[in-house]
Parts: sequence; C-alpha cells; structure tokens
Amino acid sequence: MLCLLLGYSGLVKSADSLTPLELQGRQIYQQGQDGSNVTINVTLGLSNTSLSATRFACANCHGAEGEGKVEGNLRIPPITASSLLATTSRAAYDDHRLAQAISTGKSANSLPLDAAMPSYTMTKPQMTALLAYLKRLGSAIDVDPGINQDAIQLGSVLPLTGALQATGTLLKATLDACVAEVNAQGLIYGRHLSIVTADSASTGDGAATATQRLLAENNTFALLARYADDSEMNPSRAESLVPDIAPITFMPKAQTTADAARFYFLPSYVDQARALVDYGVRLPEFTQLKSKSALALIVGEQAVDKLTAERVRQQAKMHGLIIESAVYWQTGKIKPAVKALLAKKPAALFFLGNMQELRALNTLLLQTPQRPILFSLMAMLGREVLQLPNLAFSQVFLATPFADNAVAAQQLTARLKPYAVALQNPSLQSVMCAAVDVVVEGLKRSGRQLSRLKFLAALEGLRNFPASFLPPLNFSPNSKIGVQGAYILGINQQGEQISQSVWITPANAEPTKP
Repeated sequence: MLCLLLGYSGLVKSADSLTPLELQGRQIYQQGQDGSNVTINVTLGLSNTSLSATRFACANCHGAEGEGKVEGNLRIPPITASSLLATTSRAAYDDHRLAQAISTGKSANSLPLDAAMPSYTMTKPQMTALLAYLKRLGSAIDVDPGINQDAIQLGSVLPLTGALQATGTLLKATLDACVAEVNAQGLIYGRHLSIVTADSASTGDGAATATQRLLAENNTFALLARYADDSEMNPSRAESLVPDIAPITFMPKAQTTADAARFYFLPSYVDQARALVDYGVRLPEFTQLKSKSALALIVGEQAVDKLTAERVRQQAKMHGLIIESAVYWQTGKIKPAVKALLAKKPAALFFLGNMQELRALNTLLLQTPQRPILFSLMAMLGREVLQLPNLAFSQVFLATPFADNAVAAQQLTARLKPYAVALQNPSLQSVMCAAVDVVVEGLKRSGRQLSRLKFLAALEGLRNFPASFLPPLNFSPNSKIGVQGAYILGINQQGEQISQSVWITPANAEPTKP
C-alpha cells in the first residue's frame, strides 16, 4: 500500500498493547485485508482496473514500521505518527484528510499524491481500523505476538499422544535440545528463545485444533517444525501471517499472498517423482525401455498418489516415453488388474502408494517369473521398504530427500548428546534442528527491532543455508520451497543399498495444454 503521505493530526494515546480495532488496522496495513469476507481493492494511477489490495499492502512500500524508503527516483515517505504530525509545505492530516488521501490519492492540501500511490476502496469500519493503527505504527507497543524484551516465544505442533506418540516425543526432545543449545550459546539481541509444543494427537483435525489454540493465545511469534496432516490450509495461520518454518509435509501448497509466511524444507512428492523419472531414463538398464509397454504405473488409493502419477506421466513424456499402462489400486480387486498389466511384460513399474500396497504387489509378483525394475518414493513407503523380504524386483530405485551421510549423522549425534537425546530418526531429527538454525539466522538478520515482516524478509534472503541431510536451502520472495528434487538410492534384489546419486533437480516439464 503506497500511502505517500506527509503529516497526520491526531492525539497518540498511551497504552500497553494494541486494541482489537488497532490490531485489525495492523492486519490491513501489513496484508491488505482484515481476515473478513469484505475485500479491500485498489486502483492504480488513471486505470479503472480494480485489483486486490493484498498485492499492495502498505507495509510493502512504507515498511513494517512505517519508516519509508527510496526506490530508484521514488521517495516513499515515512508514515509514523510523528512523521504524519509534522507540518512542512502542506497542512497537517486529520482523520478526514488521511482517509481522503488513502481513498482518493489526494494530499492534505487536496493536491494529487505521487502517481505510484494507489487509491483504496474499503468499508468505513475498515478505514476506521486502519486510521487507528496508523497512530500506533512504529511505536513501542506496535510489536508482534511472542516478542518480549528478553524472550521470543516459538510454537510447534507434534503428535505427543496417539499412534505417532513415539515419533512425536522424540522430535519434541530434539527440538527442545536444539533450542536449549541456542540459549546456551548466548542471547540474540538480548533475548533467549522459548518454545511451546502442542499435541496434535496424531490426527489432522487434532493438529488444526492445536494450531488454532496456539495462535488464539496470541503469544507465538513463529511456528516451526510442526508435524501434521497438511491436506488443507489452517485459515487462522494464513490470515495472521505467522511465520511457519519447516512444516513436516511432502505436500507443499502453491504460494499465495495469504501463504507467504510458510517456508518448506522438504520437496514435494511430485518433485521427488519427477527427479526419479529424470534419473531412470538415463540408466543403462533403461536404454531399451522406450517401447509402449516399457514403463507401467501402479497408483495407490490416495489423492496425492493420483496427482503424482499424472506428473510422472508428463515428465516421462518430456523424455519421449509414453506410459500407456496403469493400474489404480482398489483393495480386494487388485489381483486381476495387476495380472493383466504384467501380461504386457513391462520392464519397469513406477509405484506410487503405501507400504501395505507394495507388500501386496510384491506377493503377487513372487507368483510370477517376472522381475521388473521398481521405481518408488521412500517418503511414501518409509524406511521399512529396505527390510522387505524376498524382493520380487530385479532392482529398486527410491527417491528420497535425505542423503545417507555418515558425517552429518556424527555431527547431529554430538549436537544432541549433551541433552541426552539419542539419534533414532536422523532425517526428521535433522529437520527439527535445521528449523531452529533457520529461525536463529532470521532473527540475527532482523536486528533488535524485531517484527514478523522483517523476519520473513530475512528468511527470503537465505541462500545455500546448510541443512544437514538435506541439500542447502534456498529461499526468495517468490519461492518458499527450500529444495526441489531428490537423491536416488539403488537397492539390489537382496535389499542392500548399492548406490546413491547426487541431488537431482527435476527438469521443468512443458505445461499441459488443454
């Protein structure tokens, strides 16, 4: 929101915290929306085209604290209360004049503001909230939740009860250990870190409820390493732009304005599968497999299995390989479908499903003389696939985001040992510690005058940030997925790992035409 304004006549009252009205105005200032169903729109210059204000939030140009800045030849003035109270070559602003400037692009003297200043259309209550907040902008009480003089509170959501209790308990201990390690190394601009972990009860609904409860308490600066079903967005988190660092999911959402605060460490199932296709077509064993029946798909019952399968088709087509044979899993009806598929003698199977489905497939294959190559994703199957007895495949190639790295394992073991935490799940435990490391780096780059917007901007500037078993992380304002692709593990018929590729970033497929 380019509120190119100078001067504001209004009394700034003292208080310990922002009022609900001022908090609503703060959300409008920072996000161009207030979480309601009433959209705020803008028009630019002489254009009559109406656009969503979420793309033109005040803070984008005037800064998180209203400090203003210079962009090329354009000077964007500060709009803090002290700046708006100043009188120079024009009259001071009162509420009426400031509302006029925001809605019509005219100054306190009724002269046109810079052409870069949009004109905003919002309801009277929304304007009232924004004006109330502008009187507080940049003041001592204009701080985000979770920030105190001597502490920054973080939050996480992990399965501390239910089916995944053992994993959740281990990850909580790891997270607590890495936070304790940071505090032992010294304060960050005079503040230590604290973390509160809520229980997801090992369910998606439980995770959503726990997240909402954390945010409703209004004292969490950022979420990190939350372990949850990510099949749908949590509206409360999106509306408040709470930084969400390293959610444990392989289903990252496409970036939207409302989701700009979420930073993923793990690549999607789709990108892992696409990398596996790129790897597979270069294998010596695959050079003769470009016939119509060379590669077949076996797709599990989950929606993500079907989505990933479609992208595998597209990626294979980019390499000139058409997948014509596919079986979509139906419990109790799979045997005849697989038999019909095997009759076409595919040289390789691309399996997208869970471990239970793979066991059933392996059992069916053992009843035949065929031993095709198997391509699949470790993230879908779990490490249990490495212990599957009597493999019915000549070779297995598994995509995984985590390297088999003995040095990284030793370093993480040494890091956790002082806090009596054993290294039992290196991959996920490394994500816990990497999440803390990224938070610390973002806080250091943000400075003492901390805000969520400054913190998010700092994270958007991270390049080649080390992440243990993962490749280095890279973020930008337009990309919040730190890595894309996979390592590929080669497994022989005895279930022994025989190879690990370098990191493979998938080649971009041509967009599907209607």
